[in-house]
Amino acid sequence: MLSTIGLILLMLMSTSTSQAQSFAKINLRNYTKLKGNILQSFDSTGIILSVDGTPMHIPYSQIRTIKLNYKKRDEFKAFRDQIASEDYSFPQFEKGYYHSIGLGVISGSDYSNLSASLVNGYKFHKHLHTGLGVNYDRYDRFSAIPIYAEAKGFVKEGKFVPFYFGHIGYGFTVEDSRDEYYNESFESTGGLYWKIGLGYQVNFYKTALALSIGYGNQNSTSEYLSNYYYPSYSSYWPGPPTEVSEKRSLRRVDVKINLLF
Repeated sequence: MLSTIGLILLMLMSTSTSQAQSFAKINLRNYTKLKGNILQSFDSTGIILSVDGTPMHIPYSQIRTIKLNYKKRDEFKAFRDQIASEDYSFPQFEKGYYHSIGLGVISGSDYSNLSASLVNGYKFHKHLHTGLGVNYDRYDRFSAIPIYAEAKGFVKEGKFVPFYFGHIGYGFTVEDSRDEYYNESFESTGGLYWKIGLGYQVNFYKTALALSIGYGNQNSTSEYLSNYYYPSYSSYWPGPPTEVSEKRSLRRVDVKINLLF
């Protein structure tokens, strides 16, 4: 009888030692932080963690992020597969605020220029993010600063996720050009801005990286003034100046990489 009890105790001590090699740091959704040895990680409802020697059952639904230190690769793979369907390892799908910084190229039929963006948003659902953004888009004769609302939808959950997005807002124009050699000035005002597109996002524990391609439009009204008076050119362009007003609809494609955090 004593030998049987001793064998059982030895088995329990061996199991505990083996499992103690697996360590986890857990951030809960209420922002509480826990760390300890994993006593059981294959429970269908949660993880059992030894915190300061006290076993604690932590449901997956309360977990925000998990950082694992598994000594055995097979244990880590089994645990990862256990929680993959719940996607708790990718907290950017939670509700809450997010920020995005983007840099790319905006292209027309005969030129390409810089495009940069900044978006502050809120995650209402793991499949839907919305936010307010501002861009800097350089065109041929002026730069535009559109301020817009963004809606971004994800088609599935996981680490590698395709998405679609849309922008709608108003673009203000800045940095109008002036060509003294051709005796021509150029002024513009902004107008409606919109964009639609597709992308692919790679999710990490606290950040994400996204590559997107979009097709958009920037409306503007342009005012040209030629033959305005310059003393040094008056002999070449005599007479009163010529004024031309033109409404423009600038359709462009842009490719952009975004960092989300």
